[in-house]
Amino acid sequence: MGHSKSPKIKPHHYVIRTALFAVKNILKIKRNNKMRENMNHRRRMDLLRQEIRDEQQAMDNCSHGDWTEPIYDPETNQVPYSFKTVGQGSDVWMEPDGYKDETKDRWSRECKKCGKIQYTYTQEPVIVGRKPSFK
Repeated sequence: MGHSKSPKIKPHHYVIRTALFAVKNILKIKRNNKMRENMNHRRRMDLLRQEIRDEQQAMDNCSHGDWTEPIYDPETNQVPYSFKTVGQGSDVWMEPDGYKDETKDRWSRECKKCGKIQYTYTQEPVIVGRKPSFK
């Protein structure tokens, strides 16, 4: 008979704290919705603009300390191939005959706190293979 691992149970103070946090947020949302119902459009717009400024400030002050795992996110560019001469007399120029897709290796990661996306084209060696290098 094999023993199965029992799932980890979070400490009860953590569960209570999380539940209280959720309830506080729900009450705050309800209070804000009630307050918005009693506002005219101009005041509601002013409140929304202030909320946007607050969110922008929080994003600008983010320390970007917690990133998602890097994902391969190649960049695709269109590059011209084979040029043709266009024009008459002394007024001539070159135009591409067409374009082809060219991909460049690239990796991206996102800040979990503010959503900033960071890209890199470089990699650094690791014990097995290579990994993206964000500097």
